[in-house]
Amino acid sequence: MALWQRVKKAKDPIERTRFLVVYHAERGLPAKKIAKITLNSPHWVQETVRG
Repeated sequence: MALWQRVKKAKDPIERTRFLVVYHAERGLPAKKIAKITLNSPHWVQETVRG
């Protein structure tokens, strides 16, 4: 399943945000930009992408 579909189908807001972070990271956006989009810290974004 494509990441964007997982973002759209996720019922839990935290899960949705995590999928959104990974989706944007795969598109090549930097952590600071993703953090601004998702209203999280760049550190949280980096830790989420690392898994």
